[in-house]
Amino acid sequence: MAPHSRNQGVQVVRILFRGSQLEALRVANALRIGGLSPALTRFTGAGSVARLSRDLDPHLIIICFSRPRTRWLASIRSTVRMVPHVPCVALCVKNGTRDVIEAFRAGVSDCVDDADPSDLADTVRRVARHSADHDLMLREFGPLLQEGVTTVSCLDAAGVIIMALNGNGDVTMINRRGAEILGYRRKDVVGKNWFLDFMPPEARRSARAFFRDLMEGNGGNSGQAVGRIITRTRSRRVISWHTALLRNESGEVSGVLCSGEDITGRTKAHRVARESEVRYRGLFNNMSSGVIVLGPAGRGGDFIVREINHAGERIQDVSAEEVLGRRMSEAFPRYVESGICEMARRVRRRGTPELMPQIECGTDASITRWVEFRMYRIDSGEVLAVFEDVTEQRLAQEALNRHQHDLEKAMQRLHLEMEKLEESEKKYRTLAENLPDIVQRFDAEERFIFMSNNIVMLTGKPANFYLGKTLAEAGYSTEECAVRGEVIARVFKHGEPEELECAIETMGGTHRMNLRLMPEFDVGGVVKSVLCISRDVTELKKAEEAQVFAVNILKLLNSGTEKKDIIAEILARAKEFTGFDAVAIRLKDGDDYPYYLTNGFDDSFVGFEQSLCARDENGNPVPDENGLPRLDCLCGHVIRGAIEATLPCFTRGGSFWTNSVAELPALVLCAHLRDGCRAQGYESVALVPLRSFSETVGLLQLCSRRRGMLTPAIIEFFEGIGSSIGIALARKSTEERLRGSLREKETLLKEIHHRVKNNLQVVSSLLYLQSEYMEDPQIRDTLLITQNRIRSMALVHERLYRTGVLATIDLSDYICSLVGELSHSYAVTDRIEFTVGVKELYLDIDTAIPCALIVNELVTNAIKHAFPGGMNGAVTVDFTSEESGRCRLMVSDNGVGFSEGVEEGVGFLGMQLVNALVGQLGGSIERRDGAGTSFIIQFTTRP
Repeated sequence: MAPHSRNQGVQVVRILFRGSQLEALRVANALRIGGLSPALTRFTGAGSVARLSRDLDPHLIIICFSRPRTRWLASIRSTVRMVPHVPCVALCVKNGTRDVIEAFRAGVSDCVDDADPSDLADTVRRVARHSADHDLMLREFGPLLQEGVTTVSCLDAAGVIIMALNGNGDVTMINRRGAEILGYRRKDVVGKNWFLDFMPPEARRSARAFFRDLMEGNGGNSGQAVGRIITRTRSRRVISWHTALLRNESGEVSGVLCSGEDITGRTKAHRVARESEVRYRGLFNNMSSGVIVLGPAGRGGDFIVREINHAGERIQDVSAEEVLGRRMSEAFPRYVESGICEMARRVRRRGTPELMPQIECGTDASITRWVEFRMYRIDSGEVLAVFEDVTEQRLAQEALNRHQHDLEKAMQRLHLEMEKLEESEKKYRTLAENLPDIVQRFDAEERFIFMSNNIVMLTGKPANFYLGKTLAEAGYSTEECAVRGEVIARVFKHGEPEELECAIETMGGTHRMNLRLMPEFDVGGVVKSVLCISRDVTELKKAEEAQVFAVNILKLLNSGTEKKDIIAEILARAKEFTGFDAVAIRLKDGDDYPYYLTNGFDDSFVGFEQSLCARDENGNPVPDENGLPRLDCLCGHVIRGAIEATLPCFTRGGSFWTNSVAELPALVLCAHLRDGCRAQGYESVALVPLRSFSETVGLLQLCSRRRGMLTPAIIEFFEGIGSSIGIALARKSTEERLRGSLREKETLLKEIHHRVKNNLQVVSSLLYLQSEYMEDPQIRDTLLITQNRIRSMALVHERLYRTGVLATIDLSDYICSLVGELSHSYAVTDRIEFTVGVKELYLDIDTAIPCALIVNELVTNAIKHAFPGGMNGAVTVDFTSEESGRCRLMVSDNGVGFSEGVEEGVGFLGMQLVNALVGQLGGSIERRDGAGTSFIIQFTTRP
């Protein structure tokens, strides 16, 4: 029974496995990783394991159960009792040390951690090798022992105990290793009773019962057990025994041959682990922090509660019985909503601990509790969640925050009082003059009583100009006076600070100002003045507006709107954002870059400047020194990249800009042949190339009749916008070409399906015409069957080009049509009832055609053979599929069934074709006989 070699030395082991299909796949994968080639056969009970052991001659048995423990141990005992000659390995959970010990007592040869089966391959090799050594010993040296030979020197080379007992349990032979483990000389062991002299008193009764059952044949010809022995020094060793019967020449049982492996070290380790588990369990249950051990469920999308300590039960207000073994989504749904499962998945995947501070939990809607989670990944691959009830700290923190807020308000009032008491005009003025903001103070009549000197930088008027004047007297507009006056009055009335934004006209144009107005109180708590701090937020507002503009442009470019509508909207938004008089976009059209759309330019200007390409008198493009069509105007030079980088009006990004066309250098003016912008009165002009990576696809033009509208920052901003527009427009053009190509290919493919269907229909018609001339009924029947097969394939192509979906076909509609045509073809609609149970399901053509032919063959077979003599009946076609892609096709009838001696695929072309098609799908076929015949085909669709 030693594992044999195959495929360049890969060890092949035959294994009987008890557990789920998922566990079997996991075990097989672990063995393959360990260098073995497993042949796993699952069994469900002791009866089936005995039968499979006789048929398959397995190397070993693996039992994988985690819960309940009593059922798991009972399964081991019954399996060992039924097939004692086959070694058994148990898969136990890592923290179930008690289960490991109980498994050894139940008769297993070894145990492997179920959570980490990485050493499973080594364990299988060791157990199989030990079993093979025992079989070899029995096969080679059994006849010698049966002949009465008491000493076999060859057995001394074995690394395990080998001995023979007679019917009374006396030792008739023992090898050197056995004597060494016992601590005796060999002659001091031979002749003594094994049970009385070498076993502890508490184990003698069970050992004798096992020996007696083996001698009487109740346990088969061999068996295995685990027991203790007493050495000469009175120490105890734990031995794993393999036993086999010895028979004399007449076939009578004359004794027992035993081989034993010393596993004392392993049992000690399990005992130490058990003691460690007890200590861990005490620490675990007496911790003040709550602890939950989470194991992955399925593919890790959810977690199963494996352990919870007493503190965890108290904090979560649950009992262990309510949550153990349940998923987190069932036991703690509010935690799932808080992201606990997502956090556990990250910790398990990355191995990095994480903290989730203060999440709300509780089972009762009226109870609010706050818990702080810390998560760690442990060696078993599980996640350890440690949590603290921080409700009291949370409430205390909230109370502290409220008190701190109240204290801050009190401190603010105190600070204001201190300012009143310790007010120093000199210090106050020094502070006010050095602030970047403008500081003002108003009295109850809304007159300026203080103004910081930096007002002169904004308005050009000194601070003394404002003192003693109202807003109207200081030159503010009527609207501005009304807005500010209303806010100042409210601050005087209510004593609460207020803010507002407004625009003022300054020497540099319109500026946006943010005003914070705060009341100043006297000793009696009455507002005596209002302090106003004005901050220039013009640049900040411009940046915010630029960001909004850029976001809106990107949204437009990434929308599904037509290109022309997108560009029109971009021009409208750009004109509104910049305040320019006219904007336009040129796009590449062959060798030229004409205007694609404009906004604000008059028709005469657009007509004159429409084309950039210089042409001769015959209308042909004029080449430049590089052989490319010459592009006139500054627009053409920017597009070609023919710029003077040393001039300040050109940027490193290749753009041109100026705030005064009239003041352009002569070098720039002679670079173009036209003067359209100056003729229209435009002063501020910007030309920004639209690029898709290294290719220039167009140009963005901005024109204003006002000077000073442009800055380097604005040009840099629009260069970024131009790059996005260029990439988006290039992408739009590519998408349009791809859509056109796709439409052409779809039309071609539809025509192909149509022609294939027509050709198949012609073949079907030819077969029909040929059958009309055939007098032999068998030949006519064969032609009809062939015609139906061709028609089933033609029907697939017809569905594809008629529905317009060229890659997949709706199998429900198709099978209904196919079954209907078959029933009419054989004229059996009056005596056979057809039922089709297929939901809407789309399959690709490579899967649909084999399925169609299978249905055609099986339904035809039922019509022709299931109802002889014109008897009535029913035929059912059922097709189901799962999300995983697993499909199940069943064709059944309630007819007379298959005749005796007739097997599928022998003598029937139809069944041979069905088997070949099932093989093409990579599936399986099963025939069930009973009240009729059913064929069940299962396969998995390709993703």
